[in-house]
Amino acid sequence: MTTPSPAIRFTLTAFAIAFFAFALATPLIRYVRYHYFYPKKVVAVETYSIKGEAKSSIDHSAFDTLLKKHVVKGRVDYANFKKDQDALRGYLKSLETIDSTTCTRDDLLALFVNAYNAATLELILEHYPGIASIKDIPAAQRWDDKRWTICGEKVSLTDLEHEILRKRFDEPRIHFAINCASIGCPPLRSEAFVGEKIDAQLQDQAVAMNRDFGGAHWDGTKLTLSKIYDWFEDDFKRKMELKNFVAQFMAPEAALEVKKRTKVDIVFQDYNWSLNDINK
Repeated sequence: MTTPSPAIRFTLTAFAIAFFAFALATPLIRYVRYHYFYPKKVVAVETYSIKGEAKSSIDHSAFDTLLKKHVVKGRVDYANFKKDQDALRGYLKSLETIDSTTCTRDDLLALFVNAYNAATLELILEHYPGIASIKDIPAAQRWDDKRWTICGEKVSLTDLEHEILRKRFDEPRIHFAINCASIGCPPLRSEAFVGEKIDAQLQDQAVAMNRDFGGAHWDGTKLTLSKIYDWFEDDFKRKMELKNFVAQFMAPEAALEVKKRTKVDIVFQDYNWSLNDINK
């Protein structure tokens, strides 16, 4: 038998080392990816009573007025919104002492979505015009800053999204309603969410995101999706395959094509963190 040359032995050894290194590193890479670069996984449990009438009303009219005045097709006129910062603060102040036990599940869902969006707007306005992205704000002042009080609970934006909206409501469409002030986000709605029509509003947001704002695109061979579907895939897959969940909100012809295929190639877009500023 011919003995392999030193060059061949070196190549084979290097290949073997690289193979085993990759095999060992893959689980670590996956762990780092999902624990440090992706939102944490949660178990959603409907916490609030779905039935019953509200014992007290929540007034979102002040926020509704601000949104109608300063939001157009998902973009925000931050320059003019700056003039109404006190009104926005007043609205957030009104949410501090609401007793959640006197509200229905739908009222609370609308409240927490509005609270997230209003708090994000307040955060941006405090730093505008000196930022081009929410990520330009120092990390300690951004998502994890417990600076707001909602229903008597001190919360951060992270708390509102991951500990309240994702955990206390089994409603994946919230990802189409909350807005992180970025172009990659679903469009900021130009009206406040309200309990009596929250289901229709969420459905409208889902359709708008996926049809009009690039959340989903089918080219006949592959399905290109917003990065949100990658980050929160488990939330969307609780009741059905991801492709079938997305198809619910796509144009009818594309939806039919996606649903009838047993396997669909899915790619995720890069996320655009640029500020959703109407003036840019």
